[in-house]
Amino acid sequence: LSQPGSGSPYSCALPIPFLLHMFSSTLPKKGNRMEWYTAVLKKYVEFQGRARRKEYWMFILFNILASIICGVIDGILGIMLLVPLYSLAVLLPSIAVCIRRLHDTNRSGWWILISLVPFVGSIILLIFLCIEGDAGDNRFGPNPKLAAA
Repeated sequence: LSQPGSGSPYSCALPIPFLLHMFSSTLPKKGNRMEWYTAVLKKYVEFQGRARRKEYWMFILFNILASIICGVIDGILGIMLLVPLYSLAVLLPSIAVCIRRLHDTNRSGWWILISLVPFVGSIILLIFLCIEGDAGDNRFGPNPKLAAA
């Protein structure tokens, strides 16, 4: 990506290092900064258990960044191949982490289907994904926030 204001059609107003710095307080203190992303990928078909808000939203952030990068590369090459391939590759991990996030709020993973209701369904799911999880153990397992501490 070129520098902001350079006149390039691929210029970015907020460079990626700035975004990483902005979210640095929510990233793991030890190890690789991609740990939030790779941890979800390693549990790509694990629909049991719970996922913290931080785990879910950092995975979403890295997905957005990766999709933008794939889109820019697709645009430069004049093909539309990388974005659909990437989307397909992260489909199962995205569903799994969303279900585990719902479990953290003591909701069944089937609540993911509420997003199919036009207009309000996605808003309701977004609210469920944003609220804090149960403080203690629930029917889906122990509090992941306490396990990480």
